[in-house]
Amino acid sequence: MRSRTRIVIGSIVIALGVLLLLENLLHIEIWGYLWPLILIGIGVWILTRPRRFGGRSFTQFMLLGDHRRRGKWRLKEENIFCLIGDVSLDLTDAEIPGGTTPVTLQGFVGGIRVRVPEGVGVSIHSTAFLTSAHVFGAKQDFLMTPYEYQSPGFDEATQRIHLELLYFVADLNVRRSEVPREA
Repeated sequence: MRSRTRIVIGSIVIALGVLLLLENLLHIEIWGYLWPLILIGIGVWILTRPRRFGGRSFTQFMLLGDHRRRGKWRLKEENIFCLIGDVSLDLTDAEIPGGTTPVTLQGFVGGIRVRVPEGVGVSIHSTAFLTSAHVFGAKQDFLMTPYEYQSPGFDEATQRIHLELLYFVADLNVRRSEVPREA
C-alpha cells in the first residue's frame, strides 16, 4: 500500500502548509502552540514505547514503510513500531507456539492486516483515536473509544494470539485463512 503512504505523507505536508498559511493570515503564533504539543507527544511515546532490550520480546522499528511476514516463520512475542505504514502478518504457514503470544503494534497511521488459521484464538485491544475494524467479517468504526475483541473459544484454544494496537488512526483487518491448517 505504497499509495496510502504517499497519501498520508502528502496530507501531513498539506496540513503543515495550511498551518503556516493560517499563521500568516491570522497573525497567530501557531508554532508557539504546536511545538509544546509535539514535545508532549514525544514524551508520551517515550513512556509507552516498546522495550528495546531485555525481556523475551523482540522489537522492530520503522519510521516509514511496510512490514510484511508470510510463508514459513516463527511467531514470537514482539513489538512492531511503524510510524506511518502497513503491517501485514500472514500466520497461515507460521509456527505458532502454544499458549498466548502477545504482539504489540504501534504507530501514528497504519493499516494492519492479519490472516489467522482456523483453531487459533485471537484477542484484540486497540487504543486509537480512530479504529476502523473489519474482524472476521464484522465491520465497526470506533472514534475515541477503545476496541476490544475476543474470538469464540479463545480460552480453550491451545494457540492464542493477543494483538495490542496503539495508534492514532488504525485500519484493522483480521480474517481466517482460506486454506485449512495442516496438523
